[in-house]
Amino acid sequence: MTYNTGMSCEQGFIGGVPEQLFYSADFKGKIKTRSGQVLYTELTPHLVLIEELHKPTDLRGRDFCRFRAGVENKTLSLSVFTKAFQGQVKHHPDMFAAKLLKQSFNFFNKQNTDIKRVLCFWQKPCDTYNQFEAALDFDSNPEPTTKMIKESIKEVWTVKQIAKFGFTNLDVSTLIWSPIPGSEMVFCEFTREPGSLNEASNPEDHRA
Repeated sequence: MTYNTGMSCEQGFIGGVPEQLFYSADFKGKIKTRSGQVLYTELTPHLVLIEELHKPTDLRGRDFCRFRAGVENKTLSLSVFTKAFQGQVKHHPDMFAAKLLKQSFNFFNKQNTDIKRVLCFWQKPCDTYNQFEAALDFDSNPEPTTKMIKESIKEVWTVKQIAKFGFTNLDVSTLIWSPIPGSEMVFCEFTREPGSLNEASNPEDHRA
């Protein structure tokens, strides 16, 4: 199945992705975006996957854009690459990460998909890890405290976005940080604060 949207449907876009895509809880196929590009998409009650297709038979690689929000065991994991890495860094014209994240949360809510935790995993040289590293300033703080690490994690774009959905409590027991050259990474999980909202209100339109 292919969603082929024209300019007459321009009001029905989430970023550059057809809004009617999210009307179905079971879709697998290609969509044509507002800019005319073709993206591969899967939607289930536990998955929102939208990614760029260079070749129909090749869905893997680091040089194409992807937005993936998947829920397993009530834990949401995100894979967000909405910049192309071909010669020079540039934003994908149709993949607005903040809008897609908000739409994914709304979609999961409508499907009664229970989300209790959000898993965060970043490896260097991704933008997200670089944001964490810049906030931590490891060169000036070679032995940072747990508090410093937590505060630096909260400066990352992804964490600021999920906070709009109530996921503000960093579970320190899940925190893993490796500053070892060649193996730099952060792993942690967030839960909601008691009484927090489960839906964001007008999140800023940033792109990852």
